Amino acid sequence: MSKKAIFITTFFAFLIVFYIMTIPKDYFLSKNYTFTDAEITDIICAKNNGAEYKFTVNGSTYSGRDWIDKPKCTSLEPGDNILVWYSVDKPNFNTLYQPQSDAMQGDLIFGLLASLFLGAAFSWLFRKRSQ
Repeated sequence: MSKKAIFITTFFAFLIVFYIMTIPKDYFLSKNYTFTDAEITDIICAKNNGAEYKFTVNGSTYSGRDWIDKPKCTSLEPGDNILVWYSVDKPNFNTLYQPQSDAMQGDLIFGLLASLFLGAAFSWLFRKRSQ
């Protein structure tokens, strides 16, 4: 397989994975969102400053996990309330930070740059390995 083919394959593979993981959430959150109180169910400060939470919309319970800054992470405990923003159309798309209308654009740029870098890196590694 040529270096160019490896690069193109890797580029599109990472771009597709990135899209599946990030873009739909940002798209729905940037279009039509609102917020409500959520209950913290778990705090993960030691590893990655994260919080797990649950909230109710129209009688259905949803859950999520998001990063929070270190001072906030150490001050929260399970059972505490926190604001969560969610998509009105799909509440399973939610975050602890107010969505930005330009977030999707930033994610697209990051995804393209990361895919370019990873495509080049895998091409270089494969070429080195096959020599």
